[in-house]
Amino acid sequence: LEKAMLPTTRFGGHIVAGHVDGVGVVCKLQKDARSIYIEIEI
Repeated sequence: LEKAMLPTTRFGGHIVAGHVDGVGVVCKLQKDARSIYIEIEI
C-alpha cells in the first residue's frame, strides 16, 4: 500500500496506477515489535 500523493509534493519514486477488483473487510490486526499483520476477508 502506498500513501496518496498530495498536490503540493514533488514526484518521486514511482507512480502507481490500477483499478479495484473487489472490496475487502479488515477482520483482524496483530502487532508485534517490528510488524503489523492484517487479515482481510474478501
